[in-house]
Amino acid sequence: MGRQQRGQARLSGARNRDGGRSDSSRKVPMDRIILENMMRKGEASPLKEDYYLCKYPVTNTEYQAFIDATGRQTPAYWTEGKFPEGKGEHPVVMVSYEDAAAYCDWLTSENPGWSFRIPSEAEWENAASGTQKFLYPWGNEANITVKDGVVESPFNFNAVVAAEYLQSEPERFVEFSAAKASRKGKRQQIKALLSINDNGMVKGWSDPRFHSGFEDTDLFAEISENGGCTQSVKTYSQNVSPYGCCDMVGNVWEWTSSTAVTDKTDNDNYVVRGGSWRSGLNTCNAKYRGEWRKPDSGYDDLGFRVVAEKINTTSEAAEEE
Repeated sequence: MGRQQRGQARLSGARNRDGGRSDSSRKVPMDRIILENMMRKGEASPLKEDYYLCKYPVTNTEYQAFIDATGRQTPAYWTEGKFPEGKGEHPVVMVSYEDAAAYCDWLTSENPGWSFRIPSEAEWENAASGTQKFLYPWGNEANITVKDGVVESPFNFNAVVAAEYLQSEPERFVEFSAAKASRKGKRQQIKALLSINDNGMVKGWSDPRFHSGFEDTDLFAEISENGGCTQSVKTYSQNVSPYGCCDMVGNVWEWTSSTAVTDKTDNDNYVVRGGSWRSGLNTCNAKYRGEWRKPDSGYDDLGFRVVAEKINTTSEAAEEE
C-alpha cells in the first residue's frame, strides 16, 4: 500500500490458497491448529474461517493518529503527546489490552465495511508458523551467529541488545537499583556483568534469585522508561511468516484476545506471544507459550497487531444469496 492514511490499516502479506498475491491485503487461510509445547495450560482451538491479519504490529505513528483523534492518554514513554523522535516505525508499547481494544474500535469507525479486533492465540500462531508449523516464521532454525561480540540475528532479542552495549559502552558502570536487588547501590561494569555465548544465550541479563542482573540496574530502568530497545518493524527482512506477516517474533510481545487458563479460577489475564527485545532466545519463536499479562497494564516490551474482518453490507449479502 502507499502512504498511510489516517486510520488506515496495513493488512497482512499472506498468500492466498492459490498462491496469488496482492499488494494491499491477503487472507491468512484457516488451519486446524492445536497449540502445542505448552509450559502451562492454555487454549487449544481450531480456526473456523480465513482471516486478515495486519502485516506489522501497530507502530507509534499509527497509534499517534488514534491519540490525536480520540484524546486517549498517551503511553508513558511519550512526551507532550508525542512519541520519541526516530521511533515512528517502532511498535507502540506500554499500551494495555484495554488501550489496544479501544484502538480497534476507533479503527473500525474509520474504515466502513471493516471490523478490527485483537487476534486470538490460535490465529496468532497460525499466522506466525504457517501450514508447516515452523518453529520460527521462516523455518525451524534460528539462524543466529555470534562472532567477536557481534550478534547476527533475524529478529530483535536480548542478545542483540546486550551486544550493542558490550560493543558501545563496555566500560560503563551500572548501578543495581531494583528494590529487591541483593547488591543494591553497588556498581559493576557492563563488560563484567554481561556476556553472550556462541548460541546467543546471555549471561547476567536477569537474576530472579538475587535480582542483580542487567534488568535490575539503573541503565535498564532508563531504557524501560524510554520505551525499551525496540527497533523498526521493517528492520529484519527475514522475519516474515509464510503468510507475509512481519516481525512476529522478537522486538515486542503481542497481545492476543485469549485469556490465560490456569489452576486459578479468577485469572483474567490475556495471553501474549512472540517474545521481545528483553526476552531470551528460548521464548522468541512461533511456538512458545505460557506468558500472559494484566489487561489494565502497559509493558515496555508489549505491543499488538490487529485482525481485520470484512463486514457484508445489505447489498453484498443479497448478492451472495
